[in-house]
Amino acid sequence: MPQPLHDSRWIGAGHTLPVTLPSRLFDALEAAGLAPDPGRGLNSRTSEWASLRAWTLQGICHPEALDAERVFLCARGVRGRGEICVNGETAGAFSPGDWETEITAQALRKTPCDLSLSFSPQPPEGVPPRVALGADALYLRGVNQARLEDVHITPRIVDGYGVIEARTVLVPYVPGRYAFRYAVVREGETLATEEFSEKLSAVPSACLHRLVLPLPARWELGAPNAPYLLRLSVLRAGQVCDDRLVTCGFCEKRFAQSPAMQLHLDGRRVFLAGAQWRDDPAQGVADVEARLDWLQAAHINCLRVYGLPDERLCDALDARGMLLWPVLPLDTAAARQVIARVRHRPSLAAYGCEQILEAFNCPAGAHHPTVRALGALVDELDGAHPFFGPIPGGPVARPGRDDLGVGRCRDVWGPESYPGPESLCRDMNADDALIRTVSCPAPAWDLASLAGDQPFWPPEGPLWAHRAREALRLPALAEWFDADLSQPRMAVALARALQAETVRYAAERARLRQDRASGFFIEDPFERCPSLHSAALFDGDRPRPGWWALESALRPLHVCARLDSMGYYCDTSFEAQICLLCDRPVPGPLRVCARLHRADGSVLAEASFDALAETAALGALRATLPDHPTALVLRLTLERLGEVLDSNDYTICVALHALLWPLSHAPFAAVACRQGRMENTCGQTAYGVCAGRAAGTAQPGWSALLPGESREIHATREGLEGLNLEPGPSIL
Repeated sequence: MPQPLHDSRWIGAGHTLPVTLPSRLFDALEAAGLAPDPGRGLNSRTSEWASLRAWTLQGICHPEALDAERVFLCARGVRGRGEICVNGETAGAFSPGDWETEITAQALRKTPCDLSLSFSPQPPEGVPPRVALGADALYLRGVNQARLEDVHITPRIVDGYGVIEARTVLVPYVPGRYAFRYAVVREGETLATEEFSEKLSAVPSACLHRLVLPLPARWELGAPNAPYLLRLSVLRAGQVCDDRLVTCGFCEKRFAQSPAMQLHLDGRRVFLAGAQWRDDPAQGVADVEARLDWLQAAHINCLRVYGLPDERLCDALDARGMLLWPVLPLDTAAARQVIARVRHRPSLAAYGCEQILEAFNCPAGAHHPTVRALGALVDELDGAHPFFGPIPGGPVARPGRDDLGVGRCRDVWGPESYPGPESLCRDMNADDALIRTVSCPAPAWDLASLAGDQPFWPPEGPLWAHRAREALRLPALAEWFDADLSQPRMAVALARALQAETVRYAAERARLRQDRASGFFIEDPFERCPSLHSAALFDGDRPRPGWWALESALRPLHVCARLDSMGYYCDTSFEAQICLLCDRPVPGPLRVCARLHRADGSVLAEASFDALAETAALGALRATLPDHPTALVLRLTLERLGEVLDSNDYTICVALHALLWPLSHAPFAAVACRQGRMENTCGQTAYGVCAGRAAGTAQPGWSALLPGESREIHATREGLEGLNLEPGPSIL
């Protein structure tokens, strides 16, 4: 059994900080009151001293408890570089990532054993910058006569049977006959056992063994899954030399050629509704389960993970039925560690790699030598999952003004073939009405609170915020809305409303193009830190309106509209193509109702359509818009025998000059929350209403509230937002 470290602690700069693994130095400093909250004001600057010091992660272990001939120090998720010391004696150097090194001579000389990793100073990392040192796991592993250097398993389903191919690399220290004993366990029950005998010489030896498992339970997308555990023990003359435990699962994955990268799971086509997941090495240990709860509630089924995925994240994805799409680093050694960690996971879909630029704003294709090398590495180490090259991101996928409306601004996969990653940045968003209207995707920022005690706008705010990414500045919002945005509340409300509408438009357009696009990914849904420029979907653990919009757009059964624009000039024609999106069959007759409401709640135009349970365009709603500036609500409802299955509200602006003017000049609406119900108590529509969600409910949280309309909710006062809600005592 592995022997973990005890009495772990960080030592440096005159401080001793007791910790438990996994541990990152900044967490220990913050817990001890030595590093203030970096998200407030300029606090991140006051913690830079910690990165300029040498720190040691120290602990005590008992190698004699292993009863082994040789002892190896194993590390997982190390961040930083330095030296390994055992009982005060240098035993070698270490680098970031996963590794193991033999410390037999030092560890067996004295017990108990003092073990330490001495980290060299390094620049702060992350946004805001923090000291990024730490380790997820450190333990001792003992072996006798032979050591398992690598175990690679490939589960497959063949003619209804589960077949597990186990490729092992064994390093025998003495020649002879070795027994490979396998056991497959699920939920505490041993389902199959097998033993193979191999005669090996004292050189590293590769072995291939196959196990057959009758009637395996398939790994299911979006459902709870119990893992299969493959336990391998290597024995010689009845003595256990080494052992490993590997998690796996059974499912059949296939990628179609058209549209490119379209996944079929167990014969069923899967539209990849995904989100990026970045593990910032400078942050503390995230509450992975809570974040995955929010993403699954928004119907996200795939995570595109940058860097080395955390073991706990991989376990959670396997158990929840979410797909994993690792983005390999360009460094070959780091990419090798990522592949070794995820290749046996049932949640693994495919591999990508980080963006490579051949020239300014020119993404590299499959011919690039780095891309070819990573592809060869995936074939060598995995072979069962495809490698699709660079993932659009960074300055290529982020639009400039000349890129808007021509498909370069959203990360949507396609088109019909895959000649190279440059195709992914082209011709995919020509019908995104909102993006064409405002000429930019809108971030959501919390201007007032996130700058701490400093004034909320540059140049007085946090310096790291300006270095984080290109900013959408207040003059752009002021131009689109023709509004005075000197009040932070107004700027925040308008920016968040734009973000929500942008997210919904992009997700719906991607789903409508399922014949050409294989998925849709949200970029960085969680803030790595409070930031003025954040396009995240959450304020800490509280969802922004963009999350509600995404939850609506990705529902399995969803009614939506294809619009020419979000903003129109007065006395012009309006047309909305009404569409139904279906990911699953629904029994019974379906009917879609579309109504265009004036600000006072009256109906300007309406239409209804009979629908089948399949993705289809149903028809058009047309109207002549008012001759005065106003904001309208296009409300779509999907009904079955009088039961409302889905609803969707669009805010339509009618203006004389700045197309989004009505949203920033709409009169306040008095909205009250009483006894679990939300009611609009005045004659003015409340636009962009967002209310909190109780666990286990599916109550819409991003919509309009027409005059006199009442809706059952599960919200607190702090969970209610709106573009034009009357502040003050009307919200009870």
